[in-house]
Amino acid sequence: MGSKKGLAMASLNINGLRSHIDEIELLLNELKINILALNETKLDESINCQITDIAGFKLVRLDRSRQGGGISLYVRDSIQYILWNDIPNNNLELLCIEVQPHKSKSFLLIAWYRPPNDPIITFQRVEIVLSYLDREGKEIILMGDTNCDLLKDSIESPLNSNSRRIQRLYEIFSLQQIIKEPTRVTLTTSTLIDHIAKSCIGSILEAGVHKITISDHYVTFCVRKLNALNSGGHKTIRTRNMKKFNEEAFLADVAKVSWDRVVSVTNDIDSMVETWSNLFSSIIEKYAPIRDIEFRIGTVLGLTLSSRL
Repeated sequence: MGSKKGLAMASLNINGLRSHIDEIELLLNELKINILALNETKLDESINCQITDIAGFKLVRLDRSRQGGGISLYVRDSIQYILWNDIPNNNLELLCIEVQPHKSKSFLLIAWYRPPNDPIITFQRVEIVLSYLDREGKEIILMGDTNCDLLKDSIESPLNSNSRRIQRLYEIFSLQQIIKEPTRVTLTTSTLIDHIAKSCIGSILEAGVHKITISDHYVTFCVRKLNALNSGGHKTIRTRNMKKFNEEAFLADVAKVSWDRVVSVTNDIDSMVETWSNLFSSIIEKYAPIRDIEFRIGTVLGLTLSSRL
């Protein structure tokens, strides 16, 4: 996986795991992948582990149905991890594990699949998850098929509304999207919808795209340093304060919003979505206000010291 030595991680929209299990096993071993995130596994509870297990790897599954969706993580046996199963995922197709490499600082790996027609509120739900995880002060790596194309952004070809929303989400949490090439190419289209976004400056040795055609998406990958941690400088993260978040009251306020305030503004769909997004943001600001956190980081004998101001 790449040319650098480190922890190799990859992501792929597999479009049905059962029919590609032999190819996935070959991919894991030939490219020496340590962790592989798969989107659209199309599994349900009736598919037992004997069908999906691969020797040398532990498997974490979040199934939807055989018709679509579902995500899985293959983690090499030598890698220690903790599954975070208490995050407020609000029916998101999202898995989070805390990876604990030997003699290296742990980090949070998020595998996320966003279906093409998911509602706008999905972005707010992911923001809540990221705010919850950000309280831990750990490095975050997010990967998966977001169905938000970030390949083109110019006056002639601006990003669409969903792509702008995910860009804003990355900006709020100081996540850098490190894949720069197309990840899905057809005879008529070329898009960058499979992302890898990371929070820690200097933690990634290499990232890119393998043009392997197991499915109609390419494999995205990154290689993380194993024993070198951030040193020097400072970092400011803009996030939401979830300490006093009251989910019941928050959902009650959302339910009180009159749709007349949205549909009466204009007949333009994008404008209505923007109006709803602004209303939703004003509500979430009440329960989880945005805050800036500054980290000052120094390295002493390989240990990272950080202070939160």
